[in-house]
Amino acid sequence: AALTFLMSYLLNPHIHSALMFPFHIEVFVPLFSIAALYYLHRGNMKKFAIFNALLAQVIDFAILIAGAIALYAFINRKGLRERIVSGLLLAYSVTMIYVAATVIEMFGPPALSGGGLFPILGSNWREILVNLITRWDLVLKAISYDLLLKVANLFILIAPYIAVIFNDLCSWMLFLPYFAVSFLTQRTSIYLPGWHIQGLLAVPFVVYIGIMGFRKVINKGVDYVKRGSAIIALISLVMMFLLSPAVMHEDFVYTIHMNTPLGASHFSKPEFNEKVEFLHKVLKYIPPDASIFAQNHIFPHVANRIRAYVWVPPNEIVDFAIADLTQHDYYTKHGDVPFNKQFEELLIKGYEVCVCGYGVILIGRSCTNIPKLFVPFKTIYTANNITAGFFEIVQDPEIGKVLRYTKRDATFVFGPYTTLPPGTYKVTFWVKVLSVNEGYLATVDVVTDLGKTVLASRSLYGFEIQRDEWIKVELTFSTKTVLHQVEFRVVDVSDNVEDMYLARIEVEQLDLREADIRVLYLTHRDLIVKGGAVVNGIILHKVEDPGDVVWYGPYLPLSGGNYTAVLALKFRNIANVSTDVVMRIDVVVERGTKRLAIFDITRDSIDEGVWMYITLRFALDRSYYDIEIRGLDVAEGVEVSLAYIKLVRDG
Repeated sequence: AALTFLMSYLLNPHIHSALMFPFHIEVFVPLFSIAALYYLHRGNMKKFAIFNALLAQVIDFAILIAGAIALYAFINRKGLRERIVSGLLLAYSVTMIYVAATVIEMFGPPALSGGGLFPILGSNWREILVNLITRWDLVLKAISYDLLLKVANLFILIAPYIAVIFNDLCSWMLFLPYFAVSFLTQRTSIYLPGWHIQGLLAVPFVVYIGIMGFRKVINKGVDYVKRGSAIIALISLVMMFLLSPAVMHEDFVYTIHMNTPLGASHFSKPEFNEKVEFLHKVLKYIPPDASIFAQNHIFPHVANRIRAYVWVPPNEIVDFAIADLTQHDYYTKHGDVPFNKQFEELLIKGYEVCVCGYGVILIGRSCTNIPKLFVPFKTIYTANNITAGFFEIVQDPEIGKVLRYTKRDATFVFGPYTTLPPGTYKVTFWVKVLSVNEGYLATVDVVTDLGKTVLASRSLYGFEIQRDEWIKVELTFSTKTVLHQVEFRVVDVSDNVEDMYLARIEVEQLDLREADIRVLYLTHRDLIVKGGAVVNGIILHKVEDPGDVVWYGPYLPLSGGNYTAVLALKFRNIANVSTDVVMRIDVVVERGTKRLAIFDITRDSIDEGVWMYITLRFALDRSYYDIEIRGLDVAEGVEVSLAYIKLVRDG
């Protein structure tokens, strides 16, 4: 029978879920709880008290478990010394609840005010406690939330021991903390399979209750013991094969997940790959005496340090910080501050990126003694993984599956709302258009914050595209910090566009650092048109329009350095011009009072009716905040078209 209970514990799918889940401090609850109960049965009250006290130190919820164990000991043990010890431990647990609530409030919002634990019952622990006593309508409403799932969770927990678990009702008080919370909460991770909670906070006590219940009937004979053991073993095996993330095939997991919610353990199984090796290598490079701020699932690997944190205390300056952008706990709140916010604030303050690869980032106040490890971020989005937009998937004879724009909306593709580490990036869009006019076609861009922040953008024009040929449109951008909700889009598609296709979007990290090189495309959206109008996405100055100022702006902020401006221009009616200078382009600051560069476009440099590229170079001796690139003094009778200005910072 003892071997059967041991086996049922090891086969329990909730235990497997806890093992598959990233490390959480609750992992110490089974160790200290079972040790305390073991020494209670052995009559060693000193060790019982030590392990019960340690249990109360693990996490706030463990205090309730420690109190339940102390109360259980007080009721079951008859000796005076045993009752004194268990009574003192019960008083200690009550005191620790108050201490925990006070400490939590010192470093953030009040206990139980976040995390979606008991929103029906109240917004903080005081309100929840009062409503538990006085508002039975709210208690019933909380219990009825996902009631079927909560009942199913309870059944899964007790099923292996169903024949014996009700034989010793007194031992159920050990299970009461989890039982009560699981039925009162609205946080699904407490009662859904596939999380660590059940395995660490419930299963040890369910098994203990089963053992206590089995003891009540063990005198019924060998046959009864064998039959009871066989039932426990059989149900444990069935439950394991049905629910264990260690056994279920990935395809089966996703099939079930389509209809029934499953926890993160089914999707975040332990990995043994290049990323894991990379992470272990990075951790070895951090000096042993250095202080470090570490993401939750990395923290156990640095927890032997005195100054290791998952939340940086006020006035504490850490030497290093390490994060894994691919893990959900990058956004976990500790106190009232999410981990990612504190981590990214360090980047903004000037912490240097020492190591970057596979989503892992190590930053430090100084990286002098840290090897520069860099595995560039690379990914490709194709018809297989682009899911957002207005398109259909069709077959291309050269490439295979591609996306075809369906014209139901001006947006072709958007998403995927990914996260990118700091550095410099190149994004390449593979685009093809079957029917082309020379005007504006669409805009490709890279944005964050649901399109509010544009990192890089370029408008596509028909005069630059060969009909029915794949072209590569490249954008570059840099970031000093981590980017969230990044989208690679093809948007604002012109009504005149027919048969636009997208084969792929390639994203490649070029460097760890934020590069000084900057490329901007200025179009009619950025410039201010005075002597002309916008026609099909192009600034058009007609013969009858005033020619002194065709466009001006956009009042850009630029730092000191050398720049090149390339203007895509087209001229008509040149033959009748009497002057040598057809048009002037200049660069000015301070509302046009200070000219930095000027370029005269002469008659002999122009091909009539052909798009041409005019290059203008200029230097800034310092930072300016109102740079203008203007089109001026058009000769009488000349028609001018401007598609865009490409502005590049050199070197």
